[in-house]
Amino acid sequence: MRFMGRYTPVVLLIILALAGAWTGTSLEVEYAINGENAGAPLELVEITRFSITPAVTATNQQVVFMAEITNSGNVESDIVPELIVYSSGAPVKRLFIQPLKLPPGGNVTISGDFTAPPALGEYRTVFMVHYRNQTESASAERMLRVTSERTRIAAVKNETSHMSFPLFPVLVEGRPGEATAVSLTLRNPSSEPLGTATLRLEGIPAEWVTLSSEELSLGANQSGGINIGISVPESALPGEHLVRLTVRSSREMAVAGFVFRIKPYTPELTHPAVLRKVYVNEDRKEVYVELLLENTGTYADVLRLVEEVPKEVATSAGEITFNPPAVILRDDPLVAWRLDEVDPYERFSLSYTVPEAGPDRYAYVYWPGLRISVLQMPAWGIRSLQFSSAAAAYTFPGREAVVRLLITNPTFEALNISVDLSTPPDWEVVPSRDFLFLLPGAAQEVTFKVRPPADASPGSYTLTAIVSGRGGEVSQPITVVLQEVEKETSIKKPLLFLGTALAVVLLVYALTLIYRRRKAYRREVVEAVGRIRSSMEEE
Repeated sequence: MRFMGRYTPVVLLIILALAGAWTGTSLEVEYAINGENAGAPLELVEITRFSITPAVTATNQQVVFMAEITNSGNVESDIVPELIVYSSGAPVKRLFIQPLKLPPGGNVTISGDFTAPPALGEYRTVFMVHYRNQTESASAERMLRVTSERTRIAAVKNETSHMSFPLFPVLVEGRPGEATAVSLTLRNPSSEPLGTATLRLEGIPAEWVTLSSEELSLGANQSGGINIGISVPESALPGEHLVRLTVRSSREMAVAGFVFRIKPYTPELTHPAVLRKVYVNEDRKEVYVELLLENTGTYADVLRLVEEVPKEVATSAGEITFNPPAVILRDDPLVAWRLDEVDPYERFSLSYTVPEAGPDRYAYVYWPGLRISVLQMPAWGIRSLQFSSAAAAYTFPGREAVVRLLITNPTFEALNISVDLSTPPDWEVVPSRDFLFLLPGAAQEVTFKVRPPADASPGSYTLTAIVSGRGGEVSQPITVVLQEVEKETSIKKPLLFLGTALAVVLLVYALTLIYRRRKAYRREVVEAVGRIRSSMEEE
C-alpha cells in the first residue's frame, strides 16, 4: 500500500500511456508531477479581469469594456478575442477583435467601446479568448442593463448669408476630471460687414464652459476663431450632450451644434484611455479625425490602437490620409498604429482625414461595431525583473562598504543576466561583474564590495546596478553615503595636567591642614605643660 501510495501518479501515467498506444492515439501531458515535467509545453490563457462601464445605461449610449488576458503557460500563444452581447440567450451584438500573439508570462489589456442595444432590458456581456488553434477558450461575463430610451443626437448647423462655419466640430469626447479644448471658425462670406455679434453656449452646465470671447466683430469676407474650454468635473456622469453655439447679430442668427460625449473612464480603470474629436472642414471638403491616446495608470511597453472606419465614411484606406502612417489590416479600412517604448501617462495624438460623406452627421457620431481597441502589452523578460533590498550603505572615505541587491525573476522563463556596478571615478569594485542564472520565480542576491578613495568628500553618492541580458538592459540606483570622519582632538594632556594640578593642590592643602593641626596641637601641649608647671610652683 505504501508503494502504491507513493507511485500511484506514475502508475496512472503508465496505464494512460498504454491505453493511448492501444487505441492508436497519443497523450499529451501538460502538467508536472513532483516537478519532473515542469519544462513540458503548456499553453494556458486566462482572463484575469473583465469590466464594463457603466453597467446601467440608456439606449444609444457608449459602453466601455476592458479585459486583461494573461498567458500563464510557458509557450507563446495565438489568441483570438471577441465580445458577445446576449439577450435571452441569443446574440444581439458581436465584436471581433484582431488576433495577436501573447508571449509566455505576458499579459495584454484590451479595451474598447460599443453602443448600448436599442431595446430595454438586461443583457449578458461575454468576453471570450480563443487559443490553441481555437480549440480552447476562456471567458468572463458581466451584466449590462439598459433602463431608459435615449434618442440619438447629431451635430447641427444653421447658417445665414453673413455667417457660416467652414470649420466646426461634429463630435468631441472628454472624461470626468479633465478639460477639453474645442475650436470653431466663423466666417462672414458677404461683402457687407457683420458688425458685432454675441456668442452664447447652451447644452451643458455654464460652470463647465469658458468662452474665449462673448462678442465677435467681422468685416466683409473676414473669418474669426472661436475657442471653447470645457472642464468636466470629477462627479460628471457618462453621457452625451448636444452643445449649441448661437451667434446673434442685430439682424440674423446662426447656430453650430456638436455632440460632447463624456466617456465612462473611471479612476479604477487604469488602462489606456482613448478620446476622439471629429471636425468637418468644408473648405477642403474633408473630415478630420483625431484620436487622443494616453498611457494611463499601468506601465505598458507597447500600445497598439486599432481603428475601424465605417464603409459609409471611406470604402478603402486609399481614400484616407494618416498622420502618423498606419498599418492596413486584413479588413480594409481596418487600420492600426503601434507605439513602442511608451512611458507611463505619455500622450499621443493620432489623426487621419477622409472625404466628407455628406450632411448626415450620424456617421461620425455613432460608429457601428468595434471602433477602438487598445492593446496594452507590459514588458516581460529582463524588463520585468524586480529589485529589492537596495538599501543605502554607509561607510567612510577610504573604507570598504558592502552593497547588496536582491533580484527576482517573476516571469515564466529562465533568464541569464550579468550585473555591473557603475561607480564614481577612482572607486574600487569587487567583483567587477557578476553573472546570474535566474529560474522562473526565483530570487537571488548579488553582492559587491566598494571602496571609495581616501580623499573622497563626505556626502551621498548614487551607484547604478546595470543588469544586462537578452532583450536589453535595466538599471537600479543604489545609494552609498560617505560619513565625515570625526577629528580626533587630544584632550588627554590638558586633562592630565588639570588632574595633576588638582591632585597637587589637594595634596598641598591636605599637608597644610596636617601641618596646621600638628602645630596647633604642639602649641596646646606646650601651653598645658606651662600651666601645670605654674600650678606646681605655686604649691
